[in-house]
Amino acid sequence: MVKKVAARRSRRHCLCSSRARSGGAEAVQSLHFYGVVFYAASRYRECIEKCEEAVKLLNQTGDRWEVNTATWHIAFSHYRLGELAEAVGWRSRCTPPPSISVTTPLLGSA
Repeated sequence: MVKKVAARRSRRHCLCSSRARSGGAEAVQSLHFYGVVFYAASRYRECIEKCEEAVKLLNQTGDRWEVNTATWHIAFSHYRLGELAEAVGWRSRCTPPPSISVTTPLLGSA
């Protein structure tokens, strides 16, 4: 029984990975979402694996939003596993938000 479950997981992993590599942006995005599901299920190692693969492929598509969110989930997973140095390293790879200069009539310049 255990071997069948492991085989199914392996097949599913290969199928998802190959579809993402050969497919378009939607397929790569699905790989990232697969990693997010692992994070939500507290399966942090699997989240890291899927999201790292997604980051490699998403960098090729130029989708910075998806790269950042996949990177956040890698950092979050390392943090949850107590791997703080790795978490900080992955967090530093995220694109920082643009600096915001707020001017309002009531508050003046911030």
